[in-house]
Amino acid sequence: MRIQGGTQAAVRGESLPYPVRLLPGLTVTLFTRAWLAALAIGMYAPQWASAAPAVLPHSRLAGGDARHAAPVIDLYLAGLWQGAEIDPAAVVDDVTFLRRASLALIGMPPTADEVLAFNRDLATDKREVKVNELLKQSRYADYWAFRQRQWIVDLRESVGQGTDFVSLYQYLRASLAENRKWDVVARDLVATQGAIQRDGRANFGIFFDGESNEYAEAAMRLFLGTNLACAQCHDDPYVEQYKRESYWGLSAFFGRIEMWDPNVVAAERFAERFPDIGRSEQSISTLPGGDAAIDGARGENRALVDVDTGEVQMPEPQGPQTMIPTPLGGEPMPRADEGSKTRRELFADWLTGPQRQNMARAIVNRYFLELTGRGFVDRADGFAPGKPVRHPALLEQIAEKLVVREFDTKWLIRTIVLSRLFQLEFSDEPAAQEMWHAARQRRLNSDQWCNSVLRVTGREEAIYLVGEQVRGLLQEETAHRIDQRQELLIQGEKELRAGPFPHYADRLPAPPGAFVQSGPTLTDQQREEQKKTRQTYITFGQNLSGHRSGARTEMSPTSEALMKMNGALLAESLSQGTSVAEIESLESSQAKIEQAYLTVLARLPGVEESQEVLAMMEENAEFKISDLLWALIQTNEFQSM
Repeated sequence: MRIQGGTQAAVRGESLPYPVRLLPGLTVTLFTRAWLAALAIGMYAPQWASAAPAVLPHSRLAGGDARHAAPVIDLYLAGLWQGAEIDPAAVVDDVTFLRRASLALIGMPPTADEVLAFNRDLATDKREVKVNELLKQSRYADYWAFRQRQWIVDLRESVGQGTDFVSLYQYLRASLAENRKWDVVARDLVATQGAIQRDGRANFGIFFDGESNEYAEAAMRLFLGTNLACAQCHDDPYVEQYKRESYWGLSAFFGRIEMWDPNVVAAERFAERFPDIGRSEQSISTLPGGDAAIDGARGENRALVDVDTGEVQMPEPQGPQTMIPTPLGGEPMPRADEGSKTRRELFADWLTGPQRQNMARAIVNRYFLELTGRGFVDRADGFAPGKPVRHPALLEQIAEKLVVREFDTKWLIRTIVLSRLFQLEFSDEPAAQEMWHAARQRRLNSDQWCNSVLRVTGREEAIYLVGEQVRGLLQEETAHRIDQRQELLIQGEKELRAGPFPHYADRLPAPPGAFVQSGPTLTDQQREEQKKTRQTYITFGQNLSGHRSGARTEMSPTSEALMKMNGALLAESLSQGTSVAEIESLESSQAKIEQAYLTVLARLPGVEESQEVLAMMEENAEFKISDLLWALIQTNEFQSM
């Protein structure tokens, strides 16, 4: 088995920055980790090895515009390097690009079959085609909803009490599945009032406990990349424009909100403001185990509400000063409450109107940091007047084009991932941080690591195969959910039109179309049998949710290393996945070694690597494929991108 295309050095693994030396690792594995060796391939159900690959998670998202502006980045950097007389790093080979792009866009590496197919493809545009394909996979929305949720979580040191992190995730997933534009997401999170268990958008305010100053500060950091925290207590000593009045004037936009508890607020008052409109089908996760695999607290049944009274007071020694809503760098708005819009809606108008270019700059920088590790400023919230910006001309070009593209984040992702910057080989040279002539190697984030373990061990496929067994029931449930959403939307609009907030009815989404169910209708007996199997599928998801939550936990480097070496997720995945059995079924030792490397590292082994592992197979009767997979998963090559 040989990969076609690319350099022979790349095929042999010689050009990789961290060549794998397995002999010490396998020695430790074989003699000190006997418990893992006991997880033998005989524990697998026989059908795992012979069943066809599951298709349940691979539904396609809507296509959309496939244009990008990668040549703009390439042209700028080429001129920069030529002027500085810098020789940039080489562009990575196909297998490295495929793994890097897959991890960046769907949070997991490619399968062995995908690696081989990609290298057989002789088309000159295959990298662009692959990126477009990845952005259509439902796993794109699954993965990036976790990333965007983490952006919000990172805005606060302590987790907001009562936040429903699952419904927040479901909102973000739906917005990604629909390719909702970033300025729309900004307005949703900043200005929505709603019950958090019904409307995930409202969690943004709940996460900050409805505190006006924290709410305003978070919105500025997330959407404008600007951190005003220092101005809370005193004028910012480094940024002249950031006065205490600036901080508290912005906070005044968030001074008229309340958090309602339905156990305290009259039920009819709660219902007339927030009629149940049902969940969008786009919010349904396609993670292994479905929605049950979404980690995070479910929160309290609370709502975020705009009200007609309430003012923000700026603390002063001589007494608190009532603040008038004031945009940063703008004029106070003493008549802010005379129109039909809430103060938060006025803030959203300012954010997505006069600040559109600044908002574009912030999200461009954030995605550059996320996808390449290279930013125009070092932090996602690092913009400030007078602060140096790397490559400002390039930043302005991409930001301007993003505004023209109406904040289409898929356009931005294509632009970055198809640029030369994303595709350069790694280098730790300090100058590369400023001149961007080499890529930066980064360790996998917690979601990428969890997803990668599930995929390379075959546990992802094993769980999806259970999902295939209950496909009919899941389709019936989806059809019922969509029918119910249609009814709730129609009823909700009637309730709003007849109540004190009729204009809210104009903001309801359109009812969904009919769900076309494929396959035969289930009999009662089939339905009962599938209900029993469905609980197994849900249990898989619940276990994975716990593992994902655990991987997010702040821990010491030693604790993290132990979790990744001996943690429950890896042990369960090696014993319950399909990969060990599939590799063991191959006839020759060389074929087994090659398949192991393709599965875990998305490449074939080098000659020296193959010889080392072959020698160990021949010398040690206790050698297990599960040990080889474990050792490969421990390499820096697997745990970084």
